[in-house]
Amino acid sequence: MILLALYACAPVEFDLTYIDDLQIVAVQIEPPALAPGLPVTLTAWVADPEKRGADVLIYTCTNLGYGCAEGGYLSEDDFQTPPQPLSTWTAVGQLDGTEISFDFRLPDDEGALLQQFQQGQSETLLFALACEPGACEIIDRVMANPPPGSEAYQALLDLFADPEPWVAELPRESSSFAVKRVNLQGRDEINNVNPTVTPTAGIVASRFATSWSVLPEPVIASFGLADNGPAGKLDVRAYTTLGSVQSILPGATTSITWDPGTRIGHGDLFIVVVDDASGIGVWSSDVSVGPPIE
Repeated sequence: MILLALYACAPVEFDLTYIDDLQIVAVQIEPPALAPGLPVTLTAWVADPEKRGADVLIYTCTNLGYGCAEGGYLSEDDFQTPPQPLSTWTAVGQLDGTEISFDFRLPDDEGALLQQFQQGQSETLLFALACEPGACEIIDRVMANPPPGSEAYQALLDLFADPEPWVAELPRESSSFAVKRVNLQGRDEINNVNPTVTPTAGIVASRFATSWSVLPEPVIASFGLADNGPAGKLDVRAYTTLGSVQSILPGATTSITWDPGTRIGHGDLFIVVVDDASGIGVWSSDVSVGPPIE
């Protein structure tokens, strides 16, 4: 199963489809599982309504009850895995637009550790943090890349293993933190693929540009959804940084109704499709509202 949880400081009432500050919308793994030593591509989609840019950090933490295994482990019977360099289990970069991708590989030693201690361990946690540039000190500390085993390395390892206290102190309007539960499998066991989200004929980004006079007209867009993996159920979600999503009619062809509202400007629309076997597909587009027609 996949879990994408977004952390916030306090519960508030708001339109679940409208995003008015920095927020991680989705995190995709291609292929949609992790296996020790298997190269994957991680992609984070981030809503950035103010277009200020963002620093993005992604890391894994496979916690067997002793902290993140990626940072090394020494058991009571002296079975040891060495600490891995941060660059092998973290990824950091600067957002330009609405998405950022990283090449990633879970450390090879983690497979041996799991076999030794927890037969049947089937998942790990993937964490993602997006912050306006300079707003989150922890990203600067990761970029410094302290050597494995150093005091600075261990301090980061402790923070990664227990993120809740420091996440609670993040600036709410300029940061977003998400957790994704990911299947942990052998390299030959991955049999799922990510769903695809494809606009039907005639639906392109420019279709969403609109001008309004007295009353704006909602725009209905249709998308074909496909999941060629073993998962059968697809959950469709939509988010926008301009206007609002009025309705979602799911199906093999899914209809999204976007209401541009009356605020002149530019924004982004995200369509997110999640299956029940760790797969996720995302489609995004610029949206804009022009000045009233005279």
